[in-house]
Amino acid sequence: MKNEIKNELAELRLKGLARSLRNRDELGLVNFSSNDYLGLAVHPVVVNAAAAALREFGVGGAASRLLAGTVTPHTELETALAKFLGKEAALVFSSGYHANTGIIPALMSAKDFVFFDRLAHASIIDGVRLSGAPFSAFDHNDAADLEARLEKHRAKGRRSLIITEGIFSMDGDRPPLKELARLAKTWDSWLYVDEAHSLGVTGPGGRGIAAEEGLLAEIDVHVGTLSKTLGSQGGFAAGSRTLIDFLISRCRSLAYTTALAPALAAAALAALKLLPGLENEMAGLQSASAGLRAALKEMGFNCANSSSQIIPVVTGSVEATKALSDYLLSQGYFVPSIRPPTVPAGEGRVRLSISQAVLNDVNSLVHAFRGGKLVQAS
Repeated sequence: MKNEIKNELAELRLKGLARSLRNRDELGLVNFSSNDYLGLAVHPVVVNAAAAALREFGVGGAASRLLAGTVTPHTELETALAKFLGKEAALVFSSGYHANTGIIPALMSAKDFVFFDRLAHASIIDGVRLSGAPFSAFDHNDAADLEARLEKHRAKGRRSLIITEGIFSMDGDRPPLKELARLAKTWDSWLYVDEAHSLGVTGPGGRGIAAEEGLLAEIDVHVGTLSKTLGSQGGFAAGSRTLIDFLISRCRSLAYTTALAPALAAAALAALKLLPGLENEMAGLQSASAGLRAALKEMGFNCANSSSQIIPVVTGSVEATKALSDYLLSQGYFVPSIRPPTVPAGEGRVRLSISQAVLNDVNSLVHAFRGGKLVQAS
């Protein structure tokens, strides 16, 4: 068995698909890979809230949420999240991955049917697989294709779930949410939206894509993360009181793991309270992202259908992707290469995440990409 793994690892390296870990603090680079979009992970108010909770509750979560793990920072954060999104209740998880891989199997089974965007995050796909429910992956952001699949499969399931994201993590685009909401209502399906990358950077007060489009009431299962714009760690779901009570009773990823550290819950709550006062920063982030995207497109780079602070530069092959990423690294910019299986074969890209921390470096990055264009052409 050891030789089999060794051989498989060698094959990954040969294909340029082996991964490695780097210490961010040792890189000394301008980081265009951070999801801390508004810099709240280092905001004094957030840091102080975490420190106060650390002194009061200690370091770890100590136990499962269902045992002795739930403390005041968790319940205060859940109340605030529910109010923020106009829902009856919310539930905090140890990570966004725990949320998706726990909620979907809790709600769906072999008796049901799931429809999800084929570019959905790995945690969503894993959640669908864990549920054992039959599923159909509709073409990315294609409401017409979803409707055709609903016509074909909806009657096969007792319950039906339609899953999409607010901003897609690899393409930086957004779904036709009004059409999806209409289809969910027409076909008696629940609508599940993961706003991991849109919460805190879009919508009134940072409430996300659903709020921006006036669709908060249409979202049955509203999922998000605490580890991106909110600068902390963890995930959550918001919805009806019945939904949350059901998840508390049935969600294995809540029941069988240690609770989110209280200090992280307190930090997320402090960040959440700051969001309504940061709309100018959100607008500035989107403006800088639009400017960078336009400059890259003018140079002939393919930025897919990005319309957010996530900007892919699609290069195609593994070799071209690594070459561009390595060149930018040599120029002092950390812009990671994204390769299969994270994206389909032939759709490799470098992925830019624009955050407050790098707004002053966007223009110099554009100049670096000009050199990168020569690398791509050679």
